[in-house]
Amino acid sequence: IKFGVVASTKHKEVDYNNVNYSDRPWANEPYQTVTYTSAHDNLTLYDKLQKTNKSATKEELIQINKMASAIILTSQGIPFIHAGDEFARTKVNEDGSLNENSYNAPDSVNQFDWQRKVEYKELFEYYKGLINLRKNHNAFTMDTNKDIQNNIDFLEKGKDFKEDNVVAYTINGKKVKDKWDNITVIFNANKKDVEVKLPSNDWVVVVNEDKAGVKKLDTVKGNKVNVPANASYVLVDAKSFNKNK
Repeated sequence: IKFGVVASTKHKEVDYNNVNYSDRPWANEPYQTVTYTSAHDNLTLYDKLQKTNKSATKEELIQINKMASAIILTSQGIPFIHAGDEFARTKVNEDGSLNENSYNAPDSVNQFDWQRKVEYKELFEYYKGLINLRKNHNAFTMDTNKDIQNNIDFLEKGKDFKEDNVVAYTINGKKVKDKWDNITVIFNANKKDVEVKLPSNDWVVVVNEDKAGVKKLDTVKGNKVNVPANASYVLVDAKSFNKNK
């Protein structure tokens, strides 16, 4: 996940021994990396989640889908979204099985079922909010690896949080000429809440488990935040948020 956050480039806080297929960065600069969770090949994102989380409820699958989109749309580099991920697109064969290679399948499998956009409106709005966040804040679209190395710092397990399956980092927005001075991004892939220590006091939440965007959803007065299970959080220091709202 950290490797994806920095767009497959060099970063001192990424352990390249844990990277698939390579023990070194794949890219010299972030614009050389396209980051995605699903494409036209293989299962759709929602179908992959159904297959790999067979005991999960529909609500839990949607929360995981939201996290997948949050990781992609807050990471550096070029984000790629498979059409329909935003309304939990599924490809179902006539016999009820999920199709992972639908090049020769009929329209009944490959069609866009627009009724799902109504059914999964909250998920659609979440994607829309993340895209709005990214478009309006170049802290998520840095131009160079040098910027990434100098302005992204990962929080540490044991020091800032206790649990596994948590990735959290800060962005120095001020140094990359963002309207927001300090941004913290947190992904909690656990089935329980986790507490994360923030680098300072007083934050505004703009992305949580329910909604995403550039508007205030909640505030954190101290330097600790409770992140729910399967949730992504983006927080902004209150001072710069209030100055630029």
